Amino acid sequence: MKPEKITSGDSSPPLPTSSILWVALILPFKNPKLMVSNLLLVLTVYGLLTLGFNLTLIPVRSDIDSKAALLPTEDPNSPEAKETILESSKTSESFSG
Repeated sequence: MKPEKITSGDSSPPLPTSSILWVALILPFKNPKLMVSNLLLVLTVYGLLTLGFNLTLIPVRSDIDSKAALLPTEDPNSPEAKETILESSKTSESFSG
């Protein structure tokens, strides 16, 4: 299958999106080197996103969980509860900037 050269005078109809996606799915299976490079690219991006999530959002969640455990469960309107909520809101504002 030779690629056709398109000159400026030719007006070929655009390919539908489904055929472009089909070619994009089939092409890596025909070329193993392309498949390996695509797989490495996808796994690298996925690994970096997972690492970033674990380094940034997991500590924030554990901080929120630990502060929620400090809240008194008997009387939510007590002064201790209001003080704890104020303190946790100050630290959450410091996280957001």
